[in-house]
Amino acid sequence: MKPQLQTGHTITNNVQPIRGDSIYVANQEGELIFEIKANTRGGLTIRGCGHHKIDGKVHTSQLIVMPLVSNEIEIHTLEYQP
Repeated sequence: MKPQLQTGHTITNNVQPIRGDSIYVANQEGELIFEIKANTRGGLTIRGCGHHKIDGKVHTSQLIVMPLVSNEIEIHTLEYQP
């Protein structure tokens, strides 16, 4: 079963489904950073989307995945080093 992507929260009673099967995260300049997609195995597929700037520094699409606790991870992109 494929999870449904939503916005909002049940506590604030404003849950809305997101049309389509993926969402994109972009920086303030509109450069894509991540694509987040619900997959058919009941999880998420997260993909880096190319070079982009964060705080004026160029980052690549290579993902750094850091487990924080048993139910939370943090994902960053790698800063470009020429």
